[in-house]
Amino acid sequence: MIPRAGGIAIQGLTPGGPATRANLLPKDIITHVNAVPVMGLETYYRQLWKHAPGSEIRLTILRAGERRVVPVRSADRDRFFAPSGE
Repeated sequence: MIPRAGGIAIQGLTPGGPATRANLLPKDIITHVNAVPVMGLETYYRQLWKHAPGSEIRLTILRAGERRVVPVRSADRDRFFAPSGE
């Protein structure tokens, strides 16, 4: 993620992750999380982490100049990013 004026730009996606499953794309700009403006990475993560795993989070994005609202099902970040073998 790269902070940009008006949001944060997706730089890459984790294969099989929530953003990939929601069909987000590199270069999409996330402007809001559940209608809360994203002013930077700290705001983005604070809003995401408020929700329990399995919750639906609505991201407002800009893609090619078009605003869209995309539902994303949150994952347990500790389990998702656990080292293999755990």
